[in-house]
Amino acid sequence: MRIRTQFTITMVLFGAVLLVILATALVIRNELELLHGQKEISLGIERGVSNLSYLSSAYLLHHESQQRARWDSEFSAISNDLSRLNPEDPEARAVVNNIKANLQRMKAVFADVASGLERTHRTQGAEIIPAVFRVSWSRMAVQNQGISFDASRLSRMLQDRTDRLTSMRTRLIFTLIGLFVAFLLTIYVLTYRRILKSISDLQTGTRIIGAGNFDYALSTRHDDEVGELSHAFNRMTASLREATASRAVFEKEVA
Repeated sequence: MRIRTQFTITMVLFGAVLLVILATALVIRNELELLHGQKEISLGIERGVSNLSYLSSAYLLHHESQQRARWDSEFSAISNDLSRLNPEDPEARAVVNNIKANLQRMKAVFADVASGLERTHRTQGAEIIPAVFRVSWSRMAVQNQGISFDASRLSRMLQDRTDRLTSMRTRLIFTLIGLFVAFLLTIYVLTYRRILKSISDLQTGTRIIGAGNFDYALSTRHDDEVGELSHAFNRMTASLREATASRAVFEKEVA
């Protein structure tokens, strides 16, 4: 195979593999950025649920409309964050759907508790019956704990996915380094063993021929550009040998 053809094939193969690795690395980077954003959203939901728990307790204790308004605002913020969560993993999607369902149940429980407290407040006066308070708080706590657990579980799942992608990206980097080393070794073999060594043999042969040894033949082991040059030198040497022999015969006849 000719040197130019070998070099072209090597460059094309290396370029194709390099493009595939770079494209994969870009996809992994984009997915890591997406996962990082999704994880931040899940952590925000977890913090928001904690705030809802605090606001629920404050509302149960003080029964202030301000606490109710803050609860509604925090609930809307959590709902908006949930709408931005769209994980690709089916298990993570199931957790997100479970959080949405629990959040809606929490809203229904809070609305029921709030209306019950309002009725109790109207009938019993300013004081809330302790039994009513305990039942209401327990109902809200169950929903808050369920959502907090799911949000924390989702964060762990996203972190595991991030760790796997980071490990894959590290392996791709080492693969890319290995490809560069393999490419350099291939270029070394192609350049030194097939070109530089052949040229060195060619230089040695031309010095021998230049010293007058026309019986010396250059090696033509490779069918490439250097081999063609060696063939040309051998043909030139044969022509010189024939010309020298003819001249010797002519001088002998003249003598």
